[in-house]
Amino acid sequence: EPTTPEQYNRAMYVRYHASDDTAAHTVLVIVPGIFGGASSVDTVARQLVAATPGLEVWAVERRANLLEDRSRFLESLATGDGQIAQTYYVDNYGQPDGFNPVPPDTVPFLRNWSLAVHLRDLHEVVKAARQQADTVILGGHSLGASIAGYYAAYNFAADISVTDSPEDAVAVNTSDIDAGHTYIDGLFLIDGVLGRTGGF
Repeated sequence: EPTTPEQYNRAMYVRYHASDDTAAHTVLVIVPGIFGGASSVDTVARQLVAATPGLEVWAVERRANLLEDRSRFLESLATGDGQIAQTYYVDNYGQPDGFNPVPPDTVPFLRNWSLAVHLRDLHEVVKAARQQADTVILGGHSLGASIAGYYAAYNFAADISVTDSPEDAVAVNTSDIDAGHTYIDGLFLIDGVLGRTGGF
C-alpha cells in the first residue's frame, strides 16, 4: 500500500511445524476472526500439527497487529509477574506511565487499509505457502472464514488505484483474471460459511 510506512507495510504469519522440521506436504493458512491475531488459533494450530504428519499451520497476523504495544505483556511473560501488565494496561491506562492508544492523527495511512489491501497481504502468505507445499488449504475463523471466501473469489489481476479519499478508490479490472481460488486446494471454515459470519 503506497501511503504506508515500510515498517507497517507487510504481510505476516506465525508458522507452526513439526519440531524435526521435516518437509510439509500440506500448509493450512488460517485467518483469525475479528479482533484476533495469530495467537487466537494457537491451540488448534498446535493440535493439528501434532496430529497430522506433514502438515504446517500458518496463522496470519494482520498488519494492524504491528501497531500493538506488547511491551509489558512480554515483560510479564519473561518475569512471570502478571502485575506488570495489569499495572500498565489497566491500572495506569491513559496515564504517562501507562498504556496509551496510538493517536489517530499519527497513522493517517490506516484509512487506505481496505479489504483489497488485506486480501493482497493474504495473497503473499498463500503464495509463500504454495512454494513450500504441494497442497495449500485456506482457513478462517468467524470473520476470517468470510475473508477466506472473499480471497477465493478475488481477482488479483485487478489494478488497485489509491487516492486521498477512500470513497474515491476504485479497482480497475484488466481483461485478465487471476482468481484466488487457483492458488488454494480447499477452504477450511470455522464458525463461518460463505456469506455469513458468527454462529448463525
